[in-house]
Amino acid sequence: MKNRKSIATLSAAILLVTGLSGCSDNSEGQSGNPNVVISAALVNDAKAETFKEQLNQSLPDMGIEISTISVGDTSKDPAMAAAGIMRLTTLVAGQEADVLIADHDSAQRNAKSELFYPLTELFTEEELEPYQDRIISFELTDEEGNPTGGTVENCGIDVSSQSELAELCPGADSVGIYIVSNSPNLDAAKEIFRNLVFLEN
Repeated sequence: MKNRKSIATLSAAILLVTGLSGCSDNSEGQSGNPNVVISAALVNDAKAETFKEQLNQSLPDMGIEISTISVGDTSKDPAMAAAGIMRLTTLVAGQEADVLIADHDSAQRNAKSELFYPLTELFTEEELEPYQDRIISFELTDEEGNPTGGTVENCGIDVSSQSELAELCPGADSVGIYIVSNSPNLDAAKEIFRNLVFLEN
């Protein structure tokens, strides 16, 4: 699959970078448990901790971990933004991310790298039908922000209307949930996705 090749190339690059820098966060992704990554310009860490507790109460046998990444304003603090983007890239390359909750900008950046599973590969038409008006697709752009003509279809669901999830990313215009394409815990990722998307029903 094409996205697997993209992730493999990404992994090699990240392993080289992290090996040279010696920088890593040993608290993340080491248990083998499912990891939900929350990435946005600003992430509310206190809300994320409460969210982790609630999620593990809903799915008590999984031992779900949470990683938060506040990217900041890419125009005002590009160094902070680059560090946040690299951190997410490192988690994905190391197969330490299963589900992503993200604002629009963070998700669109990563859609270019084929980071997300198409939902139609993981869920039935019947499961997706009630959420057709909330399914997310991205138009791809080049480095200058110009459309390339490419799209990433059916890769996430907008959960902005769910306050429990929207509050994780304060100030975000929209918040979506996605399944990472090289998740090592795919069955668990699907169960987490279902739990969160169906949260309001």
